[in-house]
Amino acid sequence: MVERTARFDSTTLAVVLSAVAELQEMRAGMMVQALAMKVGCHFHGHVLTCLVSLYSKCGDILTARLLFGLIGKPDLVAYNAMISGFSCNNEVEWSLQLFQELLLSGCKVSSSTIVGLIPVFYPFGHLDLTRSIHGFCVKSSFLFNSSVSTAMTTVYSRLNELELARMLFDESPEKTLASWNAMISGYAQNGQTEMAISLFHEMQKLDVRPNPVTVTSILSACAQLGALGLGKWVHDLIKLEGIESNIYVSTALVDMYMKCGSIEEARSLFDMMGEKNVVTWNAMIAGYGLHGHGKEALMLYDQMLLSGIPPTGVTFLSVLYACSHAW
Repeated sequence: MVERTARFDSTTLAVVLSAVAELQEMRAGMMVQALAMKVGCHFHGHVLTCLVSLYSKCGDILTARLLFGLIGKPDLVAYNAMISGFSCNNEVEWSLQLFQELLLSGCKVSSSTIVGLIPVFYPFGHLDLTRSIHGFCVKSSFLFNSSVSTAMTTVYSRLNELELARMLFDESPEKTLASWNAMISGYAQNGQTEMAISLFHEMQKLDVRPNPVTVTSILSACAQLGALGLGKWVHDLIKLEGIESNIYVSTALVDMYMKCGSIEEARSLFDMMGEKNVVTWNAMIAGYGLHGHGKEALMLYDQMLLSGIPPTGVTFLSVLYACSHAW
């Protein structure tokens, strides 16, 4: 559009900024910001709001805050962007302070405000705040909103408050796929694998189709239990859904097969993967170590280095473990 010198306005720039913010493409966002300055749209309220979202999602909360301050009269969308930005950058106190400012302004908050306020990304140490937000949601009837209910379910799960999480899940009037994922993931991450699997079966009975998030949680539960038969059933389901090529799904499959002792199946999947990240390599190396195959772990570590994947602390620990437990 720019190359053809077509006319565009602040609305166009805001749409593009929203897209690059979701992708967390800081460089592209800064190019759009420079263009906004060039054509005189930079200080338009909705452009500044999108820039607040961009910088927040890319981890530059100080710049986001400065940009928010440039908005003459922030509307609810601008407040929501800044509140969410503070929360996702572990500035929970600032998020709460801005929320209180919003309430005092007389502006009516929305479900997006509440979702942004809930400390989903950094919940630890914020149980009291979470309960306070929960109370506010009850009084304001926000729990009838599926996004709010799901966010509350997620944060309680991460705080190991699974009874409260399940209560919110059960009381939710509309259970979206995100709701199911939040509760299943909560059980799996807290070691309640049987509950995760039971809820997954319930989801299947209701014909709710899983996505990569769902199956990675269930594969984690299978790996913890050593439930190879169930893991293979989930693998068949993954093939039916056509999501086996997803790197997170295929990595979870490798991890599950390794932890369940099916080394050949894990290696076969690993070798067939078109794309591998460091987590994939770590899962395979750790799996070899778990079963006392130190030589294979070291050989795979060498292959990892040759492929250009930089090792992490987890990689080194896995290699050391493999060497110390070699048969």
